[in-house]
Amino acid sequence: MTHGIITQASLLERRIVQVGKEARGIPKELGESEDFPEIKAGRIQEIISTRTMIDPFTGCLNWTGYVGRRGYGQFALSNMPIGAHRISWCFYKGEIPKGMFVCHKCDNCICCNPDHLFLGTPADNMRDMMKKGRRGTGRSGMSHDEVLKIRQECRESDLTNMEISNKFNVPRLAVWRIRNGITFKYLKEIK
Repeated sequence: MTHGIITQASLLERRIVQVGKEARGIPKELGESEDFPEIKAGRIQEIISTRTMIDPFTGCLNWTGYVGRRGYGQFALSNMPIGAHRISWCFYKGEIPKGMFVCHKCDNCICCNPDHLFLGTPADNMRDMMKKGRRGTGRSGMSHDEVLKIRQECRESDLTNMEISNKFNVPRLAVWRIRNGITFKYLKEIK
């Protein structure tokens, strides 16, 4: 089932690339798919212009619509959820090759400014994160030091998971998983 969703999303992205080309006056290439023919350039431009706001200090085109759990702007186009930054890239820059990410130069997940976006492999994305000093630990975003401090707090205090999660500003479930040795097993205590 997931494979079908991925296929549909990639077809949708390809159609947005074609609509963007047409809007920029680039002639249609022979043999391109006509999937999602109802998508019009004006509709995509309308969505981008009505659901974004320019930050005058950074130049970021910040998405003001729905933001998903991971912090990225999202919307549904033809009943398909898709990242706002991906739509922006497809419309203004072109195709996203298989296996590539649309990354943010500005490190702002809700930015849709095509000039702030670049294509990169997952490894490029990780290198960029580490180079900029914003590498957390997995999806939690916690640093190794924070995890070790949470472990210590779990061992040495009578605080509940909720109290520890509030103290460290992390989800309660993350504290429970750390306390029970489910996550960060690889991380050794520093003596």
